[in-house]
Amino acid sequence: MSFSSYGEGLGLLATTDLAQQLAETDDAIANSAIARVFIARLLPSVIFESIVGVIADHFDRKKVVVIGDILRAALSISMSISRELSLALHSNIFS
Repeated sequence: MSFSSYGEGLGLLATTDLAQQLAETDDAIANSAIARVFIARLLPSVIFESIVGVIADHFDRKKVVVIGDILRAALSISMSISRELSLALHSNIFS
């Protein structure tokens, strides 16, 4: 398990926990919020992964990985500072 995969897993855990906390006590709303978190995390991968993969093949692999990890860290930090679910989901869509 690489460092970035570990961070991605922690980010998913933190985001689902935030969604559950913001839903307060209603289980139906909490379940819906958690489902939306998973959709927001997985949908960009399904849509953009093959397109970005072709583009990334034209650049130096190490630079692409370093820049990607730096951007992911910045978005994760902004998400942890944020208390609003909308900003947290927006951060995860582009990570």
